[in-house]
Amino acid sequence: MSDLNPEMVIIAREVRALTQRALAEKSGISQPDLSRYENGLKPILEHVLHKLAIALGFPVSFFYQAGRREPRMWCYKNLRAMR
Repeated sequence: MSDLNPEMVIIAREVRALTQRALAEKSGISQPDLSRYENGLKPILEHVLHKLAIALGFPVSFFYQAGRREPRMWCYKNLRAMR
């Protein structure tokens, strides 16, 4: 597998409409650590990745995709259109 893409954690969290605090509580990871993971300041260990994948409802492979986060307005605008 290629390198883990921390930006995909942010994308998954925003798709699920979760704040960092809410995801931290749901996954059992501290909010400061989650912030460091999302910003690429701390490597995401395999067991942490599994916790995030379960909490977010995405397969682990999702977090290895090369992807970039779009501006928030674009994300929410498209989410509303999908409803």
